[in-house]
Amino acid sequence: MSGGRRRLISVQNLWLSVIGVLLGIPLGQGPLQAMMDSNGDQVDWPCYISPVTYVIAAAFVMGVSVIVGFMFQRRIKRIDMVEVLKGME
Repeated sequence: MSGGRRRLISVQNLWLSVIGVLLGIPLGQGPLQAMMDSNGDQVDWPCYISPVTYVIAAAFVMGVSVIVGFMFQRRIKRIDMVEVLKGME
């Protein structure tokens, strides 16, 4: 039973990371441009991000997601789902 629970949580974590990467790419460009524009006229920062940078950032996010999943595997094994559901009532 605990193997299925760990797999389910790992798959959910992976999908949330994928969704975060896909949403973060277009939604992050506006705040980045706003930060660059807030520096004033004295500093001129080119705001171009190459596709390789997106790939590296996505790989980093996915890597951290996998590492965190491995870090919490032992804790997930000890979760008593019946007790958790009882506590939510």
